[in-house]
Amino acid sequence: MSTADKEEVTAQDVPDLETLIGKAKRAFALKQYEQAATTYATALENYAKECTPATVDIYYLYGCALLENAIASNNVLGNKQEGEEEPEEPEPKVEDDAKGRFFFGADGTTGEDDPEVDLFAQAKAAEQEEEQEKEEQGDVEEPEDDFEASWDILDLARTTYETMQGDESQLKLAATYMALGDISLETEKFDQAILDYKSALDIKEKLLPHTNRQIAEAHFRLSLAFDMTSGKLENQIEHVEKALESLKERLTILKELLPKAAESKPTEDAVSDPKGKGKATAVQENPLGWTPKIESLDNMIKSEIEAEIKDVSSLSEELEAKLEDIRATLADGAGGTTMDRVSRELDQELNAGGFGPSVAIDQPVNDLTAMVKKKKPKATLASGFNPLVPDAAVKNPLVPDSDTLPSLGKRKAEEDQGRDDKKQKVE
Repeated sequence: MSTADKEEVTAQDVPDLETLIGKAKRAFALKQYEQAATTYATALENYAKECTPATVDIYYLYGCALLENAIASNNVLGNKQEGEEEPEEPEPKVEDDAKGRFFFGADGTTGEDDPEVDLFAQAKAAEQEEEQEKEEQGDVEEPEDDFEASWDILDLARTTYETMQGDESQLKLAATYMALGDISLETEKFDQAILDYKSALDIKEKLLPHTNRQIAEAHFRLSLAFDMTSGKLENQIEHVEKALESLKERLTILKELLPKAAESKPTEDAVSDPKGKGKATAVQENPLGWTPKIESLDNMIKSEIEAEIKDVSSLSEELEAKLEDIRATLADGAGGTTMDRVSRELDQELNAGGFGPSVAIDQPVNDLTAMVKKKKPKATLASGFNPLVPDAAVKNPLVPDSDTLPSLGKRKAEEDQGRDDKKQKVE
């Protein structure tokens, strides 16, 4: 079979563009981002090799799939994919001739003399093998990171959207800037993230009402980028306040619309033709791309408004708590990023308490000296000290003073002299 015939068979096996885009969108909705990215790549390779206004939506969707796949893979489990099992470690191999034997030597040898080992030759061989591996690795290009690939694809989409006119194209451009900001935030390029989020916010503020949740989201993303940038606490506070202000205004409008909202949506999903010539079909989703969602609070039914009120109220409470923490940090004069503040607080805890729990100053202290039994020193009656009170210089009343005691030595000498005198007289 010739090369042309093989290419024709391969082209026939590839589904049409609309089918591929539909499969990719379904996979993305099911959070199967790797499959979605692969399907979008197949569509681009076969039907849209150049980024043009007609194919730019596919590039945007492909970049978003790569981004979500990178975020899902870059988790705390060390880039482990869902369902992927860790390789089992091989069990140590035991030689057949060593089974069932007992060794009393240090290395478990059989008693035979070990062959001579040339350490220099082994080291040289290992060095040559390492150099060979480095050369082989240098020849093979490292696979492109998903974040980097996503950035390249979305940047192509950005340059194309910038050449297009109309509110819809501008909203798509703003969405592309938001995705680029997310990549920079994930890869810790915070200055670039701030620039991208600001570009997206500028477009959204021109085309969307202040109560749209996309406005609050853009301000919140900006606050996250400023939070990770040293010396930007005031900027962080500014954007958290603006996000909170947008949500509160939205909450006010929702509460006003709740009593007038319908219980259910109309049965027919059609709108009247402005010329009165029958019914006009509602705008459908672009099968080969995507359409920015521009919400209308007036069209929400009662259950949707109630759910939205609950959600917005929860978000507002979280932002208020976050804003209070940031202001307290600013009042304490603790600058730096969130990680810097956490590191300082941890150092203070370790330095204050040492390696053990600290004891409060006003905590009562138990005196155990009364429970300690001391060894009593020997004391004779002639010493004049009470043996029951070894440390007190109290004289024993049962032992008279030395001045009042008779001189036993002198008395014995006088008696001896008297006996000698009697003996002389007898003689």
